[in-house]
Amino acid sequence: DLVSESSEKFEISIFVDPKYQGRGVGEKILKMTCDTFFSINPEKTIVAKVHKLNFVSQKLFKKGGFEFSSQEEDFLRYEKNSI
Repeated sequence: DLVSESSEKFEISIFVDPKYQGRGVGEKILKMTCDTFFSINPEKTIVAKVHKLNFVSQKLFKKGGFEFSSQEEDFLRYEKNSI
């Protein structure tokens, strides 16, 4: 689910049904989404806002090549640009 934050940045959220968690589904969704998005929009940025206590999501986005950008209250902001 990509939502435009501005004309250059788009926010992503990934939700995986609990019965499928721990099987790499989130990683596959993130990779496919980023690959497709950047093939169409190479100059754009994808932003992920993750709750500071959601360590699984933090690990997912870091592993997916997102870099920590800032903290906004209880949320950590990660960003990824086209490679």
